[in-house]
Amino acid sequence: MNWHNPVRGESIIRDEWEVLHVGPAGTDVLARVRRNQAGEGDLYLPIPSSQLVPKPVTWPLAQAFEQAAEAARSCAR
Repeated sequence: MNWHNPVRGESIIRDEWEVLHVGPAGTDVLARVRRNQAGEGDLYLPIPSSQLVPKPVTWPLAQAFEQAAEAARSCAR
């Protein structure tokens, strides 16, 4: 698994981080953290094999990263 900042167009998005799982079939985003205007982290957990993304859960930024990592570990098992 890897963390990275996504790229949109020619810009690196510095207030957003994704946890990726790279496998033989491609790359999956397991979790996404975005820093909101209040400086907290909005945690997005995509539903595997679905185009739907549930509404984010807001945590203090460090806790959002912890929750994202835990969710990614659970998905990778």
